[in-house]
Amino acid sequence: MSDIPREDRSWGSDRKANLLFELIGDLKSEYKFERSVKIQQKKLLGNRFMLGLYKSKIGETPHEKLVDICRRMDMPENLFEAFSENLSDAEGVGFGFEETERTRVYKVYLDFMDKWKKENRCGPDQRDPLLVILGFKWDIQDKKKGGLAKYVWHPNLPIDEIQKRISDVFGKDGHGKPSEIATRLLDIVSRRISSHSILYLDVADDKGRRRSFDMNLYGANLQLKEIYPLLQEALQHYSIPTRKFHPLYNSLRSLRFGHLSGGIGSGGADFLTIYFGIESVHKAPTAVDPEQPARLKAG
Repeated sequence: MSDIPREDRSWGSDRKANLLFELIGDLKSEYKFERSVKIQQKKLLGNRFMLGLYKSKIGETPHEKLVDICRRMDMPENLFEAFSENLSDAEGVGFGFEETERTRVYKVYLDFMDKWKKENRCGPDQRDPLLVILGFKWDIQDKKKGGLAKYVWHPNLPIDEIQKRISDVFGKDGHGKPSEIATRLLDIVSRRISSHSILYLDVADDKGRRRSFDMNLYGANLQLKEIYPLLQEALQHYSIPTRKFHPLYNSLRSLRFGHLSGGIGSGGADFLTIYFGIESVHKAPTAVDPEQPARLKAG
């Protein structure tokens, strides 16, 4: 388990990001820390992270504590009501932060996978779509900019069906390159694990302005350096100079690749996001500049 020294317990100078670490740290519970990088046209967003935990590990009154965290994050009232209504069905809860050029965004996720497992809905013959995650996202500066996203799992899809779904997400209006990158990544992954080990989710927001997907590929045990050629192609597609990416990549290259998500954003532009290096921690990770990322100290 990671043990991060006291002097490293900050996320740069962003007090909103650090507040999230403080709120989760106050629970005195083990949590998962995961970073991600979002790639858009001429934009490389590296100041993004997720903190995930289980209600059963929080101790007494987990619901009250999680509701209090959302209040202290100043979650918009309409999202807060939906979060409160669905919290009892979720075992996993995630808290995220993202900084863009213009905004900072808070994210909260409810994970219902344990509920479906208890109801025996996750077997190898299961094909019915299942709502596994609700995502609540809002602009910290302007809470009117936010919404609810639904993550629907399609279990036990063969590789060719996953590829078709990804192609359908991107469509045919000049978004072929990210679809091709995702398809080639699946080819690599399929040599390591079966399609039954890939968690494929379709994602839709409540305003219908974005369509996307998410694939959990941690089971393939790939390091980021093993998919570097695909990352290079993504950089070229999004007109991002390699020199801008390398300071970020060089300290991450040996971390385990986890998720790929992608799709069409609310403005009609395509994007890809890579998630990596998930770790169990009790304390906040090292301070991070988007171009000088954290070094997790695994114990």
